[in-house]
Amino acid sequence: MGLIYKMPTTVEETSNIIILDNGKILIKSYPPSKTLWNYFYLVIASVLIMSFVTKSLILTLLTSVNYFDQVLGSLTVLAFICIPATALGLLCYQKRIVKDNNYINISHFILGIKLKKQNIQPISYNVEIQSITPNQARINANQEFKSYNNKDYYNLFTTDNLQNKILLDRSTDENAMKQLMQILSK
Repeated sequence: MGLIYKMPTTVEETSNIIILDNGKILIKSYPPSKTLWNYFYLVIASVLIMSFVTKSLILTLLTSVNYFDQVLGSLTVLAFICIPATALGLLCYQKRIVKDNNYINISHFILGIKLKKQNIQPISYNVEIQSITPNQARINANQEFKSYNNKDYYNLFTTDNLQNKILLDRSTDENAMKQLMQILSK
């Protein structure tokens, strides 16, 4: 999720890196940009306009004696509710990494509700380059196509005591991943 939800990279970013009294380090992801919130407002406006325009048709479907019409009307109402709820949930996502002496706890929150928690006993950290698509502009090394050069994704992995490779974060910025790796390896 590091492509939308950026993680802080220096200890000086005190709003999202908190050093607790007992030596633990709490790292929280930044919220999405204002642009994504503007897209959310457009989605809300679109759903509201669609629901007002189709209100009489949906009410007709819901009160119909035909079972298929009732199901279709119910699914439409459900879609009008689930689309903005899902978008809001994605915008209110937060990832928290707590670094203790020998453990890392990764927690995922939506609207402040913890969805998933993972306790890891890390042995090593490494940053890897992962290219999703073949990068023809780079392979051909043609200056004419330089603007089409795809960005690579850098993944920060840790290896736990059972030799499992666990993804901590990803980004298009290699330096950000290396700085986060330095914070976590302290």
